[in-house]
Amino acid sequence: MFAALNCEPLIKTLQRNASGQYELHSANRHYKPIPVREEDEFEVGGIATDCLRRLGHARPGLCPHRLQQLLLQLLGSIQAISEWRACRVIEQQRSE
Repeated sequence: MFAALNCEPLIKTLQRNASGQYELHSANRHYKPIPVREEDEFEVGGIATDCLRRLGHARPGLCPHRLQQLLLQLLGSIQAISEWRACRVIEQQRSE
């Protein structure tokens, strides 16, 4: 998912640990989980449904047209994240 934790944009998975607390996990196991505390400001901006890195391996016959569509969707998501982040910064500045 892409989310914001205390106005910091992240791309992580949300999981519960053994004690029932929520944590954000990176796909890279070298990074420690980030706890989501009750006092944190946490927002989910969207859910990832696939990964281009995986698509190339899972579907070796992926046609160039479909790949172009996927790349355009990705660019649209990146733009949406940037706009969302800019709005959050403006909101934060207004509240100060």
